[in-house]
Amino acid sequence: MEPTKTETLVACPVCGLQNLTNFMDLNDYSISQEPFKIVQCDNCTFLFTNPRPKSEYIGPYYESEVYISHSNSSKGLINNIYKQVRHYTIAKKVALMMRLVDGKRTILDYGCGTGEFLNVMQLNKWQARGIEPSEQARKQAIDNYKLEITSPETIYNLEKGQFSIITMWHVMEHIHQLNETMAQLRSLLSEKGKMVIAVPNAESKDAQIYGKYWGGWDVPRHLYHFTQKTVEKLLEKHQLKVVDVKPMVFDSFYVSLLSEKYKTGSMNPVKAFWNGLRTNIAGVQKVNNYTSLIYIVEKM
Repeated sequence: MEPTKTETLVACPVCGLQNLTNFMDLNDYSISQEPFKIVQCDNCTFLFTNPRPKSEYIGPYYESEVYISHSNSSKGLINNIYKQVRHYTIAKKVALMMRLVDGKRTILDYGCGTGEFLNVMQLNKWQARGIEPSEQARKQAIDNYKLEITSPETIYNLEKGQFSIITMWHVMEHIHQLNETMAQLRSLLSEKGKMVIAVPNAESKDAQIYGKYWGGWDVPRHLYHFTQKTVEKLLEKHQLKVVDVKPMVFDSFYVSLLSEKYKTGSMNPVKAFWNGLRTNIAGVQKVNNYTSLIYIVEKM
C-alpha cells in the first residue's frame, strides 16, 4: 500500500484553535500544476496551506530550475532579473546587518540556499554559518564558497545564545516544524541579538490584483501566508517582538512577473512593471503594505 504523502492540520499553528475556514482554492502554477487549498483560522486570521505535502515528500516540488534559490540557474528572463537584482539586494542586506549588530559578528542564515548572502558576510569578516535543507543547494554553497552549512536538524546541536544575528530570507513560510524551529532559533540568539525575517505579505496590493494567481502564494512550497498581524502573533508566542519593519521593494516587480505568467501564460513585462509600481505606491500609502516585508525582531 502506497504511503500517504500529505498531511492535514486540524489546528491553527499560531493559536492552536480548530476553527478553520476555506480561504482559497488554487494550483501550484509554478511546477506541478496540482490543486491545493489555503485555509484561514477564524480566531487569529492566520492563513496556511492545508492539506500539504509531508516534509519527506515535498522535495519534488522544489526540483525545478524555476526555483532559483536551490538551483542558482540563469535560464530565462525571470531568473536573469533575479540574479541581477540579487547583487544589489545582498549589498543592502549586508549594510543592514552592520547597523543591527551589537557585539560579536556572528550570524546564522537559516535557509541559506546556495550561499551568496552568507559568502559576502564571511568576506566581511563575520563568523558565518548556514542551515539549508536542500542537499543540492548545500553542496553548491560549500563547493563555491567554502561555507559551514549543515542540514536543519543540526540546529539542535548548536550552542545556545551564540549568534548576534539570525536571518531568514523568505524561509519562515517553508518550515514544516514551524513552532519547534522558531523556539530553537530563539534559544540560539544572544540576549541583545536580532532576528531578521523576510516573508511575502498576503495583504499586499499585488495579492489583491492577481488573486489566486499571485506569485506570493507559491503553494505547496509556501506552507504559511503571513500578514503583519499574524507575523506578530506567531512571534509573540515565542517571546519575540517586532521592533521595525522594512520593505523589499524589488519583490513587487519580480512577483508581478511571476503572477502574470501564472495568470496569462506570458510575463507581460510592461503590465507586470505597472502592477509592481502600483503595489509599491500602495505600500507607501498604507504603512508597509508591500509585496514582501522584512521584520527586525528581538527577544521580549
